[in-house]
Amino acid sequence: MKIGWYTHHIENDPNVALRSSESVSGLFTGQFAGGAEMSDYEYRLQAPLGFEIEIVTPYTFDTHDIHQFDSVVVTGTDSFSDQQLNRLSEYDPFVFVHHLQTPRAGLLALIAGSRLFVTHTPAHMRRELSWAKPRKTAQVLSYFDTSKCYDHIDKQPFALWAAREHPLKGKLKAHEWAAQAGYEFKALTNVPREQVLDAMARCEWFVHLPLAFESECRAVMEAVLSGCRIHTNELVGITSVEDWQDKDHLRHMIDKAGDTFWKLVQQ
Repeated sequence: MKIGWYTHHIENDPNVALRSSESVSGLFTGQFAGGAEMSDYEYRLQAPLGFEIEIVTPYTFDTHDIHQFDSVVVTGTDSFSDQQLNRLSEYDPFVFVHHLQTPRAGLLALIAGSRLFVTHTPAHMRRELSWAKPRKTAQVLSYFDTSKCYDHIDKQPFALWAAREHPLKGKLKAHEWAAQAGYEFKALTNVPREQVLDAMARCEWFVHLPLAFESECRAVMEAVLSGCRIHTNELVGITSVEDWQDKDHLRHMIDKAGDTFWKLVQQ
């Protein structure tokens, strides 16, 4: 099966990423600019045998014949024009969005024309359904290697915040909470993922208090798998998933997420 994967969430050139992490802002350094790029990449790696994936960006849209694809998958919409989204809507697309969408005519048409409209979490879907009218919906979490998340036996009494250095990520609120709760506060940003996971394995609390809605929040998921106590708010989408704080249950959902994603694509 040949898949036309329409997106602007593309991982960085590995040669550029290896030269310097300074070209990428925030927590994600090197290969990925953010969680959406990482999720897309991991989903593609989980594709069943016999699936051929061709990535199409807004800039290469006109160089690809959409009729050559057996299935159209759309995972990024922001950089596509309304005209491009209207065209995609005519081909029964599978539409998956990583983050909150901004309503516009082309996006309304794309979602209404989709064979399946997918988000990571129920909270995200509720927000999109306040304005969009898809025929059918589903949710699936990001897939990642959960074996890299581990719980250190000797937890230390400090509160960790780890995110991009951005005002909406709530670093100040996290620091205030830690001070009031009597915990040492540690903040990590623009560091290798392994360093973040190691800190999660050792900290007692993971604190994430964003000021804007986040569809899922991979960092909170990783912290749960690392055995952290979590202090967060309802703006974090993963909190709308049933039993999200059950480490074994969450691990199971993430481990099967790649398979779930591709089963949804094939519906």
